[in-house]
This record gives sequence, structure tokens and C-alpha cells, in this order.
Amino acid sequence: TSYSRGDYFTNEANTTALAALDGSDSWPNQKCLVIAPPAGGKTHLVNIWAEATGATILQAHDQLPNRADNPKVAVDNADLAAGTPEQETALFHLHNNKAAAGGTLLLTASRPPARWQIALPDLLSRMTGTFRVQIDQPDEELLAALMLKQLADRQIRPEPGAVEALTKRMDRSY
Repeated sequence: TSYSRGDYFTNEANTTALAALDGSDSWPNQKCLVIAPPAGGKTHLVNIWAEATGATILQAHDQLPNRADNPKVAVDNADLAAGTPEQETALFHLHNNKAAAGGTLLLTASRPPARWQIALPDLLSRMTGTFRVQIDQPDEELLAALMLKQLADRQIRPEPGAVEALTKRMDRSY
């Protein structure tokens, strides 16, 4: 799978998120939360941002460290840390350590923090106060581009008109 910027298709559903990552120097408190539906391109955006800024990428389903040496850190699927005391504490300390060091923190999630079931009140406060951008559900144009990319990644060439017929009849979701 390619996570290059050239392979990230943009349209009305996701241009705001990509623009926010391009302007990471102006994020309030140097933090941003990208919220997108499952398979909505969060990991791709994290990789684009990390490539552009030299950031370290952490996965919330792994054991999160309390701090990271790199001043720029991305936590992909941060909502998966909720409900686990150790992970919530680590994410809370990561927030504080980035703020104290003047670092930058990018987080992604499939849902807003109010729906994460965060047990640690201080973490909920940090997450609720984080600047956020939303990736919306795709339209037919974006679905077609994504489908063609996924088929090409698997070396499958669809018949002419097949992708158009499918995108007109399928759910508008990633």
C-alpha cells in the first residue's frame, strides 16, 4: 500500500483535513485531531504528515509511551486508547509532554472524544479542547477513485463502466 501524497485523492470530503495538516504550524496548542469514518484515509494522512515533517508515528493499539523523543508525534487511531487505564495515562502524558516541550501532536480517530468512553477526566479535557477536523463520507467521484486505486494495487483491471455502475449503486462509505 502506498501512503504517498500523490496517492491521496482529494475532494470536498477531505480537502479541509489535508489543508489542516499542511498548516500544522498554526494549530492551536500545536495539536490536531482528525476524525474520519473507518477506512476514511486517517492512516494515509498520518503518513503524509510524518513524511513532510519527520514525525514519529505511534499506533494507539500498541503500547503507547509516556513520552517520545521526537518533537512531532502522530497517534493513529487514538480512540483505541480509551478504556485502558495505562493507555489513557500514556496518551495524557504524551499531550502534556508535547505541550511542555513545544512539540506538535497529531491524533486520528473514528469518532469524537465525547464518544470514546474516556475514564481519565484530564485526558477527556485535553481531547475535548483539541483542534479538530472532519473527513466526511465520500461522494461517487471519490469512491470511484478509491476503487480504481484499490483494484490497481491488486493488479485488477475492471471492465469499462464497471466502477461507474458500482459507485452509483453502493453505499456511500469508505
